[in-house]
Amino acid sequence: MSDINNRSVKLLDAIGLIGDEIIAEATEENFDIIRRAKKHAWRVLSSFIAACLVLAAAMTFIIANQKHINIEPERSAYSQNPDDFDFSGLPMLTIGEDNSAMGFEGHMAYDISELLNNNNPWLSMTEEDNIIALPVFKNHIIRDRAGEIVDGLSAEEMIQNARDLAEIMGWTIDEIYTNPTEEQLQKARDKIDSFNSWIEENENIPEDMKDEHYQEYYPETGPYQAVAKCGDYNIETFSDGHYAIDFGYMTGGLELPEKYTFTTYDNTDEKITEVMQYLLEQYKNFINMKSPAISLFGSYNIYAQKLSSYIAYESDGDLIDQILGYNFDTVWFAPREENPGSLWLMSRNIIDLSEKIGDYPIITTDEARELLVQNNYITTVPFDVVRYSGDFIDGNYISGVELVYRTGPWEEVFMPYYKFYIELTGFQRIDELNLKNYGVFYVPAVKQEYLTNMPIWDGRFN
Repeated sequence: MSDINNRSVKLLDAIGLIGDEIIAEATEENFDIIRRAKKHAWRVLSSFIAACLVLAAAMTFIIANQKHINIEPERSAYSQNPDDFDFSGLPMLTIGEDNSAMGFEGHMAYDISELLNNNNPWLSMTEEDNIIALPVFKNHIIRDRAGEIVDGLSAEEMIQNARDLAEIMGWTIDEIYTNPTEEQLQKARDKIDSFNSWIEENENIPEDMKDEHYQEYYPETGPYQAVAKCGDYNIETFSDGHYAIDFGYMTGGLELPEKYTFTTYDNTDEKITEVMQYLLEQYKNFINMKSPAISLFGSYNIYAQKLSSYIAYESDGDLIDQILGYNFDTVWFAPREENPGSLWLMSRNIIDLSEKIGDYPIITTDEARELLVQNNYITTVPFDVVRYSGDFIDGNYISGVELVYRTGPWEEVFMPYYKFYIELTGFQRIDELNLKNYGVFYVPAVKQEYLTNMPIWDGRFN
């Protein structure tokens, strides 16, 4: 089980999902542990994917007859003219404070330019680009407080998606199943029934004990994943709509041609671009993008190793199309760390934007900066770190800013934010490495008159 446990750690670190081999070999006793880990796995996903990945709904050509369809959103054409927009009658928006990541969102780098060298189309705006409004969308993936999807794709839909992907790849399916299986789900339900009977027989049970037990044994709302085994590779589809191909983590992954450098750490931008161009061409049918653009991003760990990211987004269309593609329409490739040069995972993510709420007027970066120094922001940076970070309250340590959409699993709506990077001088630094720590602070980009609640930071995790 050591290799299996190792793989589960890699999955949790990288994409926040429990691998099928772990479930397949799980005993009845440790299945509950695995399931509980998966309940919280999206928190790990949010942490990593603050820079990388987004949650998703499946591609139109796969699920055109299903309930989560990525329909091209109806919106006004890209315009700089205020007269082209009618902001009257727009619904009020509520700020979501989904900080589901473990720890706080921060990055280490020698200079802020390393973090903003990410090909975010907003950063390439010129003086002629004057975006006065951006679209806001409803999040169709509904989760309960434990993180379980309550209205995702059914087992039958996930299985059909896996079959469609196998046909696209030209692979033969040897076996197909869901995780958890119906047998495993029934065992969880039986535990709940047993616990309910025990409660009925014992009146004075503390409420916290009841809550703890329910959190531990509450049965899944249904399978969260379908797996199609195709030789050494697995096609994995998920109830939130995204899907991936596992190229055999346990067997070392898929070896890429020797001329390409494909490593977890310390790859150069030039070599990342080379291998990404190869992968985007090699798997273009799976990716199904009209104009993929490579997003370069990499922060450092405490050993001064730079994480190499292999991400692309759909850049077809005008500037607003590109901004939406950058945030909602991506593909991600993961190398096998223990076997450099091998492809472990390919994950395709398209978030459902089929229900547009409206085009909302946005504030400028200067206006957002004013709100930031007034504590009108969302952050997971600990209070003590902010308090001891010098002249932060005066904005002197604002190092950079970009515009993004927050796409965490508990966001009720997808709306734009200004993402500020603040040098955390109060954070313990690794002086011998000369690395700086940058915390992330989000200020709503939508004008305040359209918000029901402007966030005010009070020293707690918001």
